[in-house]
Amino acid sequence: MEKNTLESALKEFSQTSGTNANDVKEFFALMSDGSIKRMPKEDMATVLGELIPVATTTQKGLMPSDQKWGTNNWETYTGDLNDIKRESRLVINQNTKNNPINQWAVCETVYINSGFSLQKVYEYFAARTIYVRSYNNSAWSNWTKLFG
Repeated sequence: MEKNTLESALKEFSQTSGTNANDVKEFFALMSDGSIKRMPKEDMATVLGELIPVATTTQKGLMPSDQKWGTNNWETYTGDLNDIKRESRLVINQNTKNNPINQWAVCETVYINSGFSLQKVYEYFAARTIYVRSYNNSAWSNWTKLFG
């Protein structure tokens, strides 16, 4: 396709509304050099993902792929708490690695930025015991018992 302005290119195509997303095969993109290129819808998702920021507690955006959330049924997380650095609220138990209580508990992770996070673990049944720790660039601190 020759170099065109966006306005003249759009006149060449009919406009539709209410199109089913499953029917979409490709998009047309106006490139930085002014040319118009066809783009598969899979590539469009990548482009949009780079334009939209990552969601944080203070900013709307896309959920990062490493985000962990409990489901509506409060599925138990039995992985390693050291791997959780993004916003999350998880039910954990004695099978969860790096669980300071080593029994049923709730772990909340607060994401500050890519190098800093906080974790709090609350005893599940009585909520008498609370542990906290922080992640600072490359390592987690030791758990500190606040109550219990």
